[in-house]
Amino acid sequence: MVTDTRTAIRAHHLQPLNLPRPIEVVATGYPVAIFWRDQSHRVLGIQEQWQIDEEWWRDRPISRRYYRLLVESGLLTIFQDLLDGGWFVQHAGAPRPLSQPVALAAPPRPTTSLPLSRNGDGRAVA
Repeated sequence: MVTDTRTAIRAHHLQPLNLPRPIEVVATGYPVAIFWRDQSHRVLGIQEQWQIDEEWWRDRPISRRYYRLLVESGLLTIFQDLLDGGWFVQHAGAPRPLSQPVALAAPPRPTTSLPLSRNGDGRAVA
């Protein structure tokens, strides 16, 4: 058993876990490439997509479209905030490596005509 140190709880030191992280996405109706952690990732396919609309009664409701993507390095879950258009990665860890084949909900996108790079102002472009 841990002894009570009688130290006051320091709530200002607490940090939320798994906060969404902003990312850059090239989309043509669906995500086709993302730029995250200084690397470009081509979307090979979409395993699943869904939308949530919650807390409509609040000052800032939640409206998001989620995508579970197959990228070169594994599976990655991202979403687009449908209220402001921003894109975010839901889990900030590395893409989950594939241990078995993945069933895709959408066919893989052509990759030959969509090189992902940065333009002069640092934004990702196709």
